[in-house]
Amino acid sequence: MYSAEGKTLDEIIEEVHIALYKLCVKSCKRREGKPSDAIWWNSELEVKRSRVRALRRRFQRTYQEEERLFRKIKFKKEMAEFTQSIAMAKTNSFRSFLKGVLKVNSFGTFYSLVKDSIRNFGHLCPIKQQDGSFSTSFKESMQIILEYHFPRDCSNILRRQVDLEYNFPLVSVFEIGKIFGEMDLSKAPGPDGLCADIIFEYFNINKKFFTALINQCINTATFPDSWKRASVALIPKEGKDLSCSSSYRPICLLSTWGKILDKILSRRLVYELEKDGKLYENQFGFRNGRSTLNALQGLKILFVIQK
Repeated sequence: MYSAEGKTLDEIIEEVHIALYKLCVKSCKRREGKPSDAIWWNSELEVKRSRVRALRRRFQRTYQEEERLFRKIKFKKEMAEFTQSIAMAKTNSFRSFLKGVLKVNSFGTFYSLVKDSIRNFGHLCPIKQQDGSFSTSFKESMQIILEYHFPRDCSNILRRQVDLEYNFPLVSVFEIGKIFGEMDLSKAPGPDGLCADIIFEYFNINKKFFTALINQCINTATFPDSWKRASVALIPKEGKDLSCSSSYRPICLLSTWGKILDKILSRRLVYELEKDGKLYENQFGFRNGRSTLNALQGLKILFVIQK
């Protein structure tokens, strides 16, 4: 039984995260063996590599000075062409990756690449700042891009929390289980490193504590700090100037716990708005079962009536 006496909600959640992570490290089998080959490698490079190796051996076995110099020049020339071909293959592979991400299936492709451990396709170039200067390190470039897409809160904004007497029904085990049933458990994890299937297993083992934790967040009007964090992946936009912050598409990987609490709150809010006709009848956007097609159909009917 987990003891949470005298601890804040954030401390409890942090301890649960750490305990789960350590348990996963101990129990999960580590992958062994040879890493997967470079995705940009192809048969043409294989042939060129064999040719370069053959020319190198031929050059090294030659002792006659004039012939050795001739074979050395030939080997160096082939080696330079081979190196250039590798650079070109990497560039083409990166471009193909971008086209697949941005044009075919943005999120599905990206998450499957993360899952398959395809890590980094290139470096981050210097980013232009507002004063016209450029960043000098990878860390500085990342910071500039993140601040562009995620501006900091203004400290001058007045924040006031109002206590309202509202009988918010407790979240049930069934409600959380239903949300898990609609989630894709294979999605990439957030900063805590815990995938959705791991959180789901923890929920099945200790449903009472899991549900009590969610209810405590709601009762205290708290969204835990650790659930607000995100791992951000930057995807370059095709054909854009990569020295500009706006040329990158940020994709945020969030904590599964935070997603669950977010879904509970958003669903209950939608229910309250839909109940008793609180929303305007002609509101089509962001409503379940309604879309722009319904709005166009209504507009078409209006034109027919006007005629």
